[in-house]
Amino acid sequence: MKVLIATKNQGKIEGAKRALLNYFDDIEIKEKLEEMGHTIELPNSYYEPDAENKSWNLGEKEYSEFKLREFRKEFPILKQVETFN
Repeated sequence: MKVLIATKNQGKIEGAKRALLNYFDDIEIKEKLEEMGHTIELPNSYYEPDAENKSWNLGEKEYSEFKLREFRKEFPILKQVETFN
């Protein structure tokens, strides 16, 4: 199983790792995936978690434009990201 834990806090990473190992035999954490040459893409909300709410509060037009910008940013990335079976 491949797992992305979007934090640099080693305590949170270790805690999540231990919790997941209760249910799964083998997990790979982000650093290991990067060592293996995988590119890790974080969700847009990771860098600016309140951006969608801010655009929603500005009105329907602004929110629609925000979502369109996000989709246009993500589309080239999604074409390159490997899929999991």
